Amino acid sequence: MKNVVGFGDSVLKGVVFNNDNNESKYELTDMSFTNICTERLGINLENFARFGNTITHALSEITRRLPAIDGSDCVILKYGGNDSDFPWKSIAENPDRNIRPNTPLDVFYEKYREVVRFIKAKGKTPILLSILPLEPDMYLDYVSRNFTPEQKSNVMAWLGGQTKCIINYHEMYNLEVMKLARREGVRLIDITSPFLEKRDLREYMCPDGIHPNEKGHKLIAEAICNAVNEDAPELQPRCVSNFRGASFCFD
Repeated sequence: MKNVVGFGDSVLKGVVFNNDNNESKYELTDMSFTNICTERLGINLENFARFGNTITHALSEITRRLPAIDGSDCVILKYGGNDSDFPWKSIAENPDRNIRPNTPLDVFYEKYREVVRFIKAKGKTPILLSILPLEPDMYLDYVSRNFTPEQKSNVMAWLGGQTKCIINYHEMYNLEVMKLARREGVRLIDITSPFLEKRDLREYMCPDGIHPNEKGHKLIAEAICNAVNEDAPELQPRCVSNFRGASFCFD
């Protein structure tokens, strides 16, 4: 059984948004893609992903977890969703300001590259996961749920009257992840395309529009397992993941 460690955001952690019985809250699901993959592929993963995590914290977190990394076969990384997000309250209060994403695009790339090179220097294999798409209307409704009508109007004005702008930023950051993987010669697992193939993304997303629901986690698990199975048999055992166990994989 291979040992894998994971660093990244709440999607990797297995967080879903639960609004059953009008009790809206975030919680971990037992049906996360990591658990599904673990059952199918039998890989051990020690998961250090955190809710709201960005690449700016990654290197310090990884440095604190060196013993776990030293005992691993590969390191799973999933960043970008929070990095590409905006401080929406600031936009609502002052839409005329030039407000940038949580992590500027150039900083995102440089910090991510630093993390990848650090892991490679430790003799370990970094494996990147792409960024999931979001459902912009659902997401904007969620982040602006406590805004006044004027603040909501300010946000829409800042977006140019359409929510598609939010998707554009996600796509830009996803492209940077792909560029990084190619330039550094590391493996990238595409977990984005299975969602883009769906006609109604809402069916696979939590009510907040950004976290996949359990049906979405199943999509991710299938994408990862398919990616592993497409490799040569001798590579399949090399790497996968599990956050309480999970799966990803290879060089």
